[in-house]
Amino acid sequence: RSQMPGSIDRLDELLKRHKNKRFHLFAAQANYSYAFGFIEDDDKNQALILYHKAYKHGLQALSVYGVTAADLTGKSPDLRRKVSSLPKSAVGALYWTSLSWARMIELSQPDIFQVSQLHKTAILMDQVIKLDANYQLGGAYLFYAVYYASQPVLLGRNDELAMTYFEKARK
Repeated sequence: RSQMPGSIDRLDELLKRHKNKRFHLFAAQANYSYAFGFIEDDDKNQALILYHKAYKHGLQALSVYGVTAADLTGKSPDLRRKVSSLPKSAVGALYWTSLSWARMIELSQPDIFQVSQLHKTAILMDQVIKLDANYQLGGAYLFYAVYYASQPVLLGRNDELAMTYFEKARK
């Protein structure tokens, strides 16, 4: 816990000098992991800042593949079409952008606009599964397990589907 802020600062310094997809992915993963593992339980506002930072780094990595913030906030069919043609090398950018965006939305409740965007995180994770279901030890399956188990019934809660994804993640 004590080492992460310094490591994140060093990554930020590297990114000032070297704009590169791999560094953005490292920064997305570091910010997300620090927020999720150490900050969120004690300071939701600070966690939200870190998730937003992770999202921005993920988006920078996605921009290498031509995916922009406007694509993410645009129409769902257009986003699905855009990400469906991405190569396997985009998996990390898709995964970390989706994961951090989902946590941002979760912590931003009851912001209805943010909640209305949640299904778009699933569009990105769909592509992760299509390209490399084993990325981050099947983390996309765990994402879906939580996604379907945590939704209100009116927004698509599906406990059976959640259990199916938990089982896939476990395997």
